[in-house]
Amino acid sequence: MDKYERRRLNLLGLRDNLCNGNSAELARRIGREPSYIARMIYPEGKAGKKRIADNMVDVIESAFNLPRGWLDVPQNAIRESSADYKVKILQDSVARGISDAKFVGVVQGDELGFIDDPDRLDAHQSSISQTYTLRVRGEFLNPRIKNGEYIVINPAKQPDPGDDVLVCLNDGRKMIKELLYIRDGEVTLGSVNNTQKNISIPLAQIAHMHQIVAVVSRGSEKAGG
Repeated sequence: MDKYERRRLNLLGLRDNLCNGNSAELARRIGREPSYIARMIYPEGKAGKKRIADNMVDVIESAFNLPRGWLDVPQNAIRESSADYKVKILQDSVARGISDAKFVGVVQGDELGFIDDPDRLDAHQSSISQTYTLRVRGEFLNPRIKNGEYIVINPAKQPDPGDDVLVCLNDGRKMIKELLYIRDGEVTLGSVNNTQKNISIPLAQIAHMHQIVAVVSRGSEKAGG
């Protein structure tokens, strides 16, 4: 099997297991038209077939937060259940997040869900495309995120409903919440640990909303690199 066929099969695995088999959703995730996706998953020899070139490999791996070269490696989980496949993707995403991320500092929160953060976090947000990590201090996000664990944040990824996010308001306040939905110019956020009520904030009041792509245990030696 050549590398282009392996890339095609791995792309099909991403579509079927992480996009509910929906090519339109896959197209949205990587920022391409559905017709472009269709051509990439055509079998070799079919008219209009488009091979997955190296630059597109980078786009796909970045969109799914996968380690560099993932698309060129046989992924046995494609032949397993969807649940097993998603676990494999999560493990690979964590590996990439830790190896690529820059450690910024330690955060702790209050009873209202707002966090105190190092001044370096404000400075770091100017490098909006760079993945970074924060270490959590205290139990304010427990049980989902425990004291001493690291959160891996990818500011380049567009968060979807259901994702955990770091929300940065125009007034400088920040919070870690679950993105519930965006509707009528407002963002509705839920509590990560179910201790606060849902809140709605006008989009105009939000400076940044960065997706949390992984939570890594405090035993990971690479997280503070």
